Amino acid sequence: DEIYQYGWERAEVLAMERRKPEQAAAVLEQLTQGVARGNADVNGRLLEFYEAAQMRRQLITRAELMLLGAKEPEDRELLFNKISENWLELGNKEAALRAYKRFSDEFDADPATLEQLARLQVEVGQHAQALDTLERGMDLAAGDEERVALLLEMAEIAEDGLAESRAVFLKGCGLPDAWRGRRRFVVGE
Repeated sequence: DEIYQYGWERAEVLAMERRKPEQAAAVLEQLTQGVARGNADVNGRLLEFYEAAQMRRQLITRAELMLLGAKEPEDRELLFNKISENWLELGNKEAALRAYKRFSDEFDADPATLEQLARLQVEVGQHAQALDTLERGMDLAAGDEERVALLLEMAEIAEDGLAESRAVFLKGCGLPDAWRGRRRFVVGE
């Protein structure tokens, strides 16, 4: 108990007075290996120190470990958000997408989460999956205006997906540069 109290106080001094969250995190990591194994307060504070020190990979790893034991939906949602946001900060859209997908599969995702998931799916080239995701959002739409907005977004994604496929096809066929950007072709061309 004394070791725990001393470690906690030392971490707080390092983080608050000395402005060294990475060193504070190291102290709490040591506590989680011994007397504070599985302690929710220590783990939560550790996430805060990782965030302050921009130790994104450590934050993701700790949040994933905490997710294994988290039972409350609010806690799980917070952890999923931390995981996906930090993957985005690291520029790893595929990993962020997987985290959003796990979240949306586990919870009845709200329209905003589904739209974010669809945006990530488009960014990584998963146009068909993005359309499926937005279709799920149709059931959650509050009214006709939201449904129309979703349908317009779905149409734009479908068009973008076709444009990308068309560009790959044209490049593969070795068609002249003069035809790049064209949306319509006559068979005889």
